[in-house]
Amino acid sequence: METAYHEAGHAVVGTLLGGRVLSVTIEPDRLEYPDLAGDIEVEWDHSRYSPQRLLECEILTALAGPAAEILYQGGELRASTISAWRSDWAVALAITDGLFPTRDMQMRYLGKCCGALREKMNSDTWWWQAIAEVADLLDAHETLEGEEVAEVVQRWIVRE
Repeated sequence: METAYHEAGHAVVGTLLGGRVLSVTIEPDRLEYPDLAGDIEVEWDHSRYSPQRLLECEILTALAGPAAEILYQGGELRASTISAWRSDWAVALAITDGLFPTRDMQMRYLGKCCGALREKMNSDTWWWQAIAEVADLLDAHETLEGEEVAEVVQRWIVRE
């Protein structure tokens, strides 16, 4: 179930930030990617964002998976120290190259992003409810199309 929450975190946050989830799965192609526990494809409309905002959205989406998984487990988010999240952390860190000139500045920014995600997931009940519903659907069906994720997110936004 941890992987379902992880991928649901990516999917819900990516959707909330304006990305279009194409698909999300907890059963990726093991022949092509033997080490992946899950996979998500998010498409961004570059014309809707400034270059900086687009990078910020991509970073938050990359870190949202580890944030959701660790909150589901009841722990604290420290994505850089957990080997299972190394690929998400590496994606986020690589994106910060376009935002900050030094590794120290990049790491501080990623720490702030982790804190912001943790705060949002803890304080906005509907964010967590949307993540939980997508995780339950992933656990039941293994793969969701983006429209299914968007419907769940929209339903929880409307309830708020």
